[in-house]
Amino acid sequence: MTVGALDRMRTAGRVGRIQALLWRRPWMRAALLLGPGLTWFVVIYLASLVLLLITAFWQINPFTTAIERVWNIDNFRTLVTDGTYRLIILRTIGLATAVTITDAVLAF
Repeated sequence: MTVGALDRMRTAGRVGRIQALLWRRPWMRAALLLGPGLTWFVVIYLASLVLLLITAFWQINPFTTAIERVWNIDNFRTLVTDGTYRLIILRTIGLATAVTITDAVLAF
């Protein structure tokens, strides 16, 4: 046998062991297939949520309507104190509750 043939046999042995491992554990095959894409999806999703939360603490200049990166909780205070926003929040929660109950009834 030549050196190249021995290398091919060793490579085939390694590949065969990996294939056997993945054949015996289908969950590992699925994890290796879905893992990278799912990881990127979660990282990008969470990063966008964090950025959205950060920008919620900034304020808008009333004269120029430019975003000022000054930290305050005025936006959240407006959500709690203004009746319009409170009504929108209550309607949203009520609609989400109605949809959840309807789905539960239809599912069972």
